[in-house]
Amino acid sequence: MRSLATRFNKNFGARPIKLAPTIEERRDRAVWLVEHSAKGGQQGTAFFLKDIGLVTASHCVEGVSDFTVYHPSKPSNRFDVTVAKRCPHRDLALLGHAIPATDYFELEAAAQPVAVGVAVTAFGYPGFGPGDKMNVRGGSVTSLPIKSGVQMVEVSQELAQGMSGGPIVDAYNEIVGIVHKGGPEEARQLAIAIDVFQTWVAE
Repeated sequence: MRSLATRFNKNFGARPIKLAPTIEERRDRAVWLVEHSAKGGQQGTAFFLKDIGLVTASHCVEGVSDFTVYHPSKPSNRFDVTVAKRCPHRDLALLGHAIPATDYFELEAAAQPVAVGVAVTAFGYPGFGPGDKMNVRGGSVTSLPIKSGVQMVEVSQELAQGMSGGPIVDAYNEIVGIVHKGGPEEARQLAIAIDVFQTWVAE
């Protein structure tokens, strides 16, 4: 049915059938790249969280004042952003922006804490280059460690450099964690639990 409506809209653009976005479309338009020119150019991932704003990892915006975010579907359409709130200890940052609401979708936080063994998917832009699309990595929660008083979510999939700040979602497409660090040189693949972010941003 959706494919028929899509074909109709292509042929009769003046009177389109309104289509609700799919889960995949919502994910795609909610996850963006964050980039700055320091140290020869650095990239990370950011995402839009419902009722909160644009979220990333603190280390993705550390020591810089000028950085931009953009979506790979429109790489030339870049937006300047600012750090509205940042916590290096928790590795969390909330960004200020003026991106039109029509340019993005939002993801929702999970209502319940995640459990060990649950299937989860990580999203981000490792090693991003022109023409690349969002990387989707499936796995599961392997442990729930606490590091320096911060609740973490350890996962089985590799969280490569460039995915930092990206979301990890459960089977309901709800966010359970924010990518902290990982990759082949790390012993563990870790994210910050989403309730840590919610508690911090409300302080």
